[in-house]
Amino acid sequence: MELRKRFKTLYDDVGIVPLCNRKRDRAPHIGQFCFPLCWRCSSVALGLTVCYALHSIIPDGKIDWSMSVLATTSIVLIFPMIWDGWRQYVKGKESTNWRRILTGTLCGVGLWYTTNWLVALMC
Repeated sequence: MELRKRFKTLYDDVGIVPLCNRKRDRAPHIGQFCFPLCWRCSSVALGLTVCYALHSIIPDGKIDWSMSVLATTSIVLIFPMIWDGWRQYVKGKESTNWRRILTGTLCGVGLWYTTNWLVALMC
């Protein structure tokens, strides 16, 4: 029964606070409507979406990435978001929404490279 109550609370809060961190000031708004994801999570989704769109436009054979380049690029692009989150959580230094957008988008691109790297490893 507790799980049902938890989902009911989340459903009631859609449009009022973001579902990921529950902090209204860290989410995009349109008028009084608050997006269901914060700036960082929205930016990760944006980075993944842009990479997917570019991958759809550029044929597979046009870019030949080596495994080490994909792995290094993934780590370099994901690390800023991890660092910013750690800095905010452990050190108590507040991040800005612009920094959340930048690090989230970079992480989304890095996650795209990570999935491509893992797929290449399996093939």
